[in-house]
Amino acid sequence: MKKIIAFVLTVAMVLSVCVFSVSAETTPAIVLEGAKKVVVGDDYTVSVRINNADAVAGVQGELVYEGATVSEIVVNPQVTAWNNTEDDDTIVYDDKNSVNFATLIGDLTGTRLLIKVTFKTTADPKFTLENVKFADDNAAALTGTSANLDPVAVATEAGVAKLNKVGMLDESDGCKQGVVVNGSITAEDVTEFGVIYYPTQLLGGEALTLDTKGSVVAYTTDLTDIKDFDATLKFAYADDAKAAKMLGVKISAVVYYKDAKGGTHYSANSVDKYIQGGVASKAVLNVALDKVAHITGDAELEAAIAGINGDDMVNCRNTILAKAIAAANAQ
Repeated sequence: MKKIIAFVLTVAMVLSVCVFSVSAETTPAIVLEGAKKVVVGDDYTVSVRINNADAVAGVQGELVYEGATVSEIVVNPQVTAWNNTEDDDTIVYDDKNSVNFATLIGDLTGTRLLIKVTFKTTADPKFTLENVKFADDNAAALTGTSANLDPVAVATEAGVAKLNKVGMLDESDGCKQGVVVNGSITAEDVTEFGVIYYPTQLLGGEALTLDTKGSVVAYTTDLTDIKDFDATLKFAYADDAKAAKMLGVKISAVVYYKDAKGGTHYSANSVDKYIQGGVASKAVLNVALDKVAHITGDAELEAAIAGINGDDMVNCRNTILAKAIAAANAQ
């Protein structure tokens, strides 16, 4: 029988120890975002994002990559619309050494994703931005910055702590929902193992570890069924509106174990767009939408998805939960 590690969390307790900071930075920037760790041989996703885009009308650059090959390039549909085209090849292309991009920005302000590139890693990968240029409405050059990405490569045989899947509870009531993480440990000298949780937005790109202040840890020292276990983070809300909002909050999670020598080891594997470098970042609502993605012709579901962020958010999100659970149980 699969081990289930349960932990009940009042989410407000986590949020109360965190403070949002507002940056006054106005210089435009192209930044690369991705997991801090990668297992060589796994897929690795790099997001190309523009920050402080208020005065920018267009941008171009090259994402130079080493130790990896391109598997897939996805352009933000808004970017395609800004460029008045249906052909993404006019916006971005891979020349086998770098992913080249050039795009209009439209009326974008603040920060926005431009493209996502999924790589197959073949060695210690490194990703660098080169020839980045910004222009204003008059095609005049703007001064901007860029940020590269150099994840830590982890050997395959070292990845003994794995984060395999992120799911949700079999509950259509948002107040009773929670994030379920499936993990596995293959080491022989384990003394403790579990899952660390934290709201993704509050991490600010920092690594999630046992030292992360305010993190919530579901753990056990019972080593039964260590090779396949579930850890559940329950929301335990009494307010329907607050619970509905929480369904859309992405939660970061990491699997870890401690060994007999006092060392701590963290997951580093990649599975899909939600699990990269051993770190999951997924909301219950993401899970539910994945489960109903194949359903067509359901007017009630379509209306709920359309109103997912509207005035009737509570009912719409609970409807999606119910449909997702029914779909999962029917399989």
